Amino acid sequence: MGERILASSLRLACSLTFLQTARAVIRAKAAGRMSGQKQRAVTDALGLLERASQILAVGVEALHAARQTFPHEPVRALDAIHLAAALAWRQQVGPLAIASMDEVLRRNAATRGFALVPE
Repeated sequence: MGERILASSLRLACSLTFLQTARAVIRAKAAGRMSGQKQRAVTDALGLLERASQILAVGVEALHAARQTFPHEPVRALDAIHLAAALAWRQQVGPLAIASMDEVLRRNAATRGFALVPE
């Protein structure tokens, strides 16, 4: 998935994305699901992606939109924020792809007409 994202000409990321992924990596290491070596490799890859991305702030409108009911529930709060922000950004920049492994988020994104990564 990372190679396709890095190959994209425009990489947008929500300002919460890299906080959320860093915390997930730390939790995985603390729970024994990831070695220290793997943690460093993943952290390095995330840093590369972050430096190659345009980071967009989450606006008040997106936060309000994230409160809505989505076609496929339950949607976690951060996933709702990511999807609502993507909907707002798509109006500004045109078609976007959503990169996620979360099935509920993917179903909601597909329902809203987003391309999905991985396919």
